[in-house]
Amino acid sequence: MAAEVGIQSGSIFHHFSSKEEILFGLMHEVVIAMEEALKDSLVKAETTRDKIRALITTELNFIHGEAGNATAVLIYEWRVLSKEQQQKILKGRETYFKYWHEWLEQANADGLTEIEPEYLRQLLHGALAWSTYWYKSNGKLSIEQLTDRVLTLVIKD
Repeated sequence: MAAEVGIQSGSIFHHFSSKEEILFGLMHEVVIAMEEALKDSLVKAETTRDKIRALITTELNFIHGEAGNATAVLIYEWRVLSKEQQQKILKGRETYFKYWHEWLEQANADGLTEIEPEYLRQLLHGALAWSTYWYKSNGKLSIEQLTDRVLTLVIKD
């Protein structure tokens, strides 16, 4: 990381007091960026189905896009933070997931989904996060095509 900004590896601790502070800063930035990207995507989406697509696509873009490594750190390493820092990260994630819950509730009310929104969100989040182990961005499916497959599982026709 130090090399990326043009400083010696030990010099990074002149700017950060600990590795934990670096991790927290990284995770905090990802949470903020994900929420902002999700809000932007939701504003552009017109129908409830489009909103669900926006939820899925935004998450997949973070998991597999430029912020993929940082997003993986957020998903898999947040428990190494202090309890206080964990609470801050969890509060940010809770805000992010409120958008998910809102639109999954609406999809359920519209008859687009059958699974209770709180379970559907957990199932989707887990499945999308797990895609880090098998999805290849240079493989057969684009993010949009993967989103289509996920929507097929979620939305009733």
